[in-house]
Amino acid sequence: MTLAHLKIFLWIAVFIVLLELGLEVRANQRGWDTMVFGFSPPSLSVSQQQQGTSEFGPTPAFPFRSRIVSLEREPWNYRYWVASSSHAEDIYLPPPMIFPNILERFLKEGKINAVVLNASRAGLDIPGNVDDLKRRGAEWKPDYAILYQMSLSIGSIAKHVLGSPAQVASAKPSDAKEGPVTWINRLVEKTTIYANVKGQIAARIGASRVLANGLGPQAEQEFTAMLRDFIGAARAIGSVPVLTTFATSHTRKHLGEIPQDIALGLFKYSSVLSVEGWVASVEQFNAAVKRVAVEERVLLIDVEYAVAGHPEYFRDFVHFTPAGHEAMAKAMSVALLHFEQERAMAPTDRERAAP
Repeated sequence: MTLAHLKIFLWIAVFIVLLELGLEVRANQRGWDTMVFGFSPPSLSVSQQQQGTSEFGPTPAFPFRSRIVSLEREPWNYRYWVASSSHAEDIYLPPPMIFPNILERFLKEGKINAVVLNASRAGLDIPGNVDDLKRRGAEWKPDYAILYQMSLSIGSIAKHVLGSPAQVASAKPSDAKEGPVTWINRLVEKTTIYANVKGQIAARIGASRVLANGLGPQAEQEFTAMLRDFIGAARAIGSVPVLTTFATSHTRKHLGEIPQDIALGLFKYSSVLSVEGWVASVEQFNAAVKRVAVEERVLLIDVEYAVAGHPEYFRDFVHFTPAGHEAMAKAMSVALLHFEQERAMAPTDRERAAP
């Protein structure tokens, strides 16, 4: 091999390293965990940096993407804890435009002295929401804990429920053999280039093979157990748990109208479910949410009824446009205000005992 050939390989290596660094910076700024930079909350916008301060978190002392408030409660206020993932964190929009913070505004307009703690982070599934509630809930003392989750749960549950026996066996730690090839594979799989390329290629390959059109009863049982864990964690810190159904850009009646880019985007969450399988799984899990809400006697907010099936509310299958955030906040505020009105009108224990 000549020196000219080595120079070619050297330039290719330098290009790949620079590309990886650029993608890692971009991913880190959007709040994703990366090989070089690890995890850090989304950085402040340029306008926020120029001001030197921001009305909204997160900050080291205030870990929520909502209006910064003191740990000590003001008199007569109600604290609403929103537990979700990228749906409610949405680092692509300024904090005042995302539904948890719009919800606070709507509740105040409805004469409730509301404080919303937006405890949502990209990549956080229900077990992560439960851990957050257990770790920080007793300190921040929310009156209500609202759960809005589903797409990540479908993806994680589908991975092992629908995975082939060979895939499951190969995933066991006991089968892994240490060696230089294994170490190199792990290193490559940690890169941001690998994550981006895998997402693009897997989506196109996955769409061409036979996919599942549903998850089955085992998946529903696992999802139901997650919901009950969240309810238990909320009640353990003295909060009122609130469940919500999940909204998507397209429903079964729009099945033939789903654009290709949205359909391919679903493979980022699961490479084993068809588009119809996704729609069926959302239907199945929404029914489970409603059933658990009745069984556990908790407040249910049916945002699916108010928001789902409106493509103008979504930038993909599950994430909202500004209009979608507004619609979400509106649906939640109407339900919460109605709930507060019913509580205010309900007779006290003493009144019920009076002859």
